Amino acid sequence: MGIFDFLKAKKNTASIAKERLRSFIERIERLEEELPDLEMALQFTDRPDARLRNINLSVEEWRVVSYINPKNSMKQIARANNMNEFQIRKVIYGMLQAGLVELVTPQGYVPPQLAEMRRPVVAQKKPSKSLVQRLIGRIQSIPDK
Repeated sequence: MGIFDFLKAKKNTASIAKERLRSFIERIERLEEELPDLEMALQFTDRPDARLRNINLSVEEWRVVSYINPKNSMKQIARANNMNEFQIRKVIYGMLQAGLVELVTPQGYVPPQLAEMRRPVVAQKKPSKSLVQRLIGRIQSIPDK
């Protein structure tokens, strides 16, 4: 029997945990790069790949499939399935890679960048005088006796 070094084991466990966390964060960032706008909708592809014959979907994926419609944004699908942004991105990314679905723009959707450009310019009002400034002005306008 050998001697177990608890300090060394603790350091190894900490480094493994850090590496797993780093990997998880990288995965989240990669999914956000691939699917940055959850306001986009999905539709089934017209010509699904031959790979679909052997595809097996999880319960979570089947729930998402039931909401795929060009009228439903990914955000709405996530909300309907009680999923967070990471979960919906993970499921949809897998479906995109399998050739099952494709991204489409929902009817009436304006990307955030264009929405900023379309926002009407509102003329700025003159800053209103504070109550104290108005009282001072009023007192100064009273004629001396």
